[in-house]
Amino acid sequence: MRNKLCKFLPALMLALAAILMDSCSYAHMPPDPGTPEPTPHSGMFVSGNDTLWFNGDGRSVRWSFSEPVSKIGRTGSGEYVFLFRNKRWRYDVAESFRLIDTGHGNASYTFPVLQPASETLIPIRFDDLQYYFRQIVQE
Repeated sequence: MRNKLCKFLPALMLALAAILMDSCSYAHMPPDPGTPEPTPHSGMFVSGNDTLWFNGDGRSVRWSFSEPVSKIGRTGSGEYVFLFRNKRWRYDVAESFRLIDTGHGNASYTFPVLQPASETLIPIRFDDLQYYFRQIVQE
């Protein structure tokens, strides 16, 4: 009986390890919102005296902050990405928002997202301040 158990035990351990690894990978994925992927941000987004400009390609951004932001300064341009568990993800289920200053050695700053972002709203936190960047519709 012991010999049979010893032969069976490695296979059982391998199967349990595979199940555990598979279940852990799903735990690090955001919930599926059940909707099509939203369109990239486009245009000007303003929060008080701070501004983000998106060109609509899902990558390019310019920014102007009233206070310097660590590593990326007050003004700059480069790329942006929404993240879930440090992986690029759609903005409506992202946990954070990263600005990357491609003109200064890819310096970046990652902002926590306060609530799910939408096509017209990007709610982020910087230090103890909350920013609600809302799209400004030009007429």
